[in-house]
Amino acid sequence: MSIIRKHKFLGSSSNPEKLAMTIQGALLALILLVIYFIAGVGVDITPDSLKELINTGFASVSAVLLFAGLVRKAYHKIKK
Repeated sequence: MSIIRKHKFLGSSSNPEKLAMTIQGALLALILLVIYFIAGVGVDITPDSLKELINTGFASVSAVLLFAGLVRKAYHKIKK
């Protein structure tokens, strides 16, 4: 059984067989947490400018995905 079928809140409101955009955004946000943790323990994995670009890019994409997923889920709940 698919984890998305078992836990319906993980499913997209437009296509329940796919992972929800809200969850995708949250997973991207986890990548940011990992980067901050690695930087916090003193490991410099990339030059500062590249790290900042990656952080900004992921933060922007995850924020957009989280917002779009929440709006879409709310729209489909109201539409029913």
